[in-house]
Formats: sequence, C-alpha cells, structure tokens
Amino acid sequence: MRITVVTGSPHKNGNTLAMVDAFVKAAESKGHEVVRFDAAMMKIGGCHACMTWHLVGEVCIPGVLNEGDITATGGCRQAAALAEML
Repeated sequence: MRITVVTGSPHKNGNTLAMVDAFVKAAESKGHEVVRFDAAMMKIGGCHACMTWHLVGEVCIPGVLNEGDITATGGCRQAAALAEML
C-alpha cells in the first residue's frame, strides 16, 4: 500500500514529528511505501492563475522540486510535482 503523510508542525524535534517518525517506520516495516511531506519546512506558494496548465497542458515552470522544496510560483506546478512523487 502507498501511504502519503503530510505534517504541518514547525517544530523539528516536536511530538508530532516524533509520532510521524514512529508511524512511518512501522508502516515501512510492514512493507508499505511511505511518502512524507513536512509542509512547515517546505517553501510552498499558491497558484498565480497564469493559465499555462489550462492553455498549454504543461506546468508553468519545469523542475519543480528543489532539495525537497516545492518552490513558489504556481499551484499547478505543485500539483504536478506531488502527482509525480505519488
């Protein structure tokens, strides 16, 4: 089974991430594939309504993922990046 975990806590050594670490380890030990996004640690921006995806059928700027960050320029880029990772 593929599992996606999205966290929002900004505390790198907090209880939430400790709990998520334990969950991910347990799920992986049972053979599940886990993709994790620590959203508070990522640079995420909203869509700027450039209409590129709608008009051209491509993301507005290629090369979305950079060192684990989803760079801010358009929600369509973010959706494409997340879909690629899943």
